[in-house]
Amino acid sequence: REGEPFVDLSEMPRPAKLTYLVDKLVPRGQTALLYSKGASGKSLLAMAIAVAVRTGRALPGGLAAQAESGVLYLDYEADEEEQRLRLDYIARGMKLETIPRVICRHQTRPLVADIMRLKGEVVRRGIGLVIVDSIAYALGGNAIDAEVCIEAFTALRSLGNSVSRLVIAHIPKSDKESKTASIFGSIFQENAGRCIWEMQSVEERGGVAIGLYPKKKNWGKKSEPFGLRFTFDDAAESVKLTSYDLRNDSELLGHATVPYQIVALLGDGRERTLKQITEDLGQAENGVKSALRRLEIRGDIHQFNGKPGRGHEATYVLDARRISEDDPF
Repeated sequence: REGEPFVDLSEMPRPAKLTYLVDKLVPRGQTALLYSKGASGKSLLAMAIAVAVRTGRALPGGLAAQAESGVLYLDYEADEEEQRLRLDYIARGMKLETIPRVICRHQTRPLVADIMRLKGEVVRRGIGLVIVDSIAYALGGNAIDAEVCIEAFTALRSLGNSVSRLVIAHIPKSDKESKTASIFGSIFQENAGRCIWEMQSVEERGGVAIGLYPKKKNWGKKSEPFGLRFTFDDAAESVKLTSYDLRNDSELLGHATVPYQIVALLGDGRERTLKQITEDLGQAENGVKSALRRLEIRGDIHQFNGKPGRGHEATYVLDARRISEDDPF
């Protein structure tokens, strides 16, 4: 009844920098959000993350689990049978000898009404990651209502600092064709998330390619976009997760920021003029100019002044440091 204690920060030992349960995506003891349109592969990726945390295995794209822990998957959309099938396909794709123990619960009550029961299970089962799929159904009220949203995320936070939370969210119908989408509902969902990623996907033969784009990170340098690919093997009843180069798909690359698109374009080591970059990206010239200036300041690109006379424009090239990186994109 007294709530949390009062803490004199000056008497605390200096904590380590922000750490992750799953690198890039899920800060340890914090709330992360992953949002996209429906049927884009969010639940499949969430289950792959659950497997990584439960087994301590690393996923492609730099998604390494930093600790093994119990996982509780709160499913408001599907049922246990569908999730069991996802788990089996992923485990086969990762060539695991046994099926990981992921605890799943088909949810029918709002988070706020169910939180005391969930707290008990989290402690009893040694849960370190709770996945909510998806938050719109878990709110128990109007998603644009600030009070409803705040209560739900406060309930999640009450699970304690030893429990990380991955919340799956949707986008508004009006944003489905937009280059940059927002989370459906109150802005307080974005405020509550300490690390937020937007996800876009395109169907391919035998699978789906997805792009992940950082939208918020409360501490430290923001990560860069990256791609993943799920490849289904119906004969083996498995799905394999691999890295995916966003440059392979103009639609996925187009959802990234203009500076990122420029870096990707110059990744082949060729010099290009402002006009060439603008035409290749299909972007407004003023936006490209602004992005080029930022990249120059960061040292990611270099400008070479053109020779005197007409027809000799300045050209831009990617810094050798970026070209030499094993996976700069």
